[in-house]
Amino acid sequence: MLISDPLYGEFEINGLLEDLIVSKPVQRLKGIHQAGAGFLVNSRWTISRFEHSVGVMLLIRQFGGSLQEQVAGLLHDVSHTAFSHVVDVVLKMRRKIIMKQYSWMLSNSLRYLRFLKNMATR
Repeated sequence: MLISDPLYGEFEINGLLEDLIVSKPVQRLKGIHQAGAGFLVNSRWTISRFEHSVGVMLLIRQFGGSLQEQVAGLLHDVSHTAFSHVVDVVLKMRRKIIMKQYSWMLSNSLRYLRFLKNMATR
């Protein structure tokens, strides 16, 4: 398989890397924008996670990376979904809210326990 990349040039890919590139999980990345919803702001931001992942693999290859490192570069985004980093932000915000609530509960619970202990020793 010949891959032509606008940044890194042409590369002959075969074996395991070719099998991975044509696999459904990697092909699925063609439908996910690298910049998430950023392409709605700038129509020139059209790179997909597929193109990005193949580019990472080719860059690793240019630096003399092993097959294992090239596979890691190719597959590093396979678990991404559309808008996945938005979910990261939402979960981070939620974690802060939950931690604030639990810290309030914990500090008040300790005060309440001290109060009960004081009442029991009177």
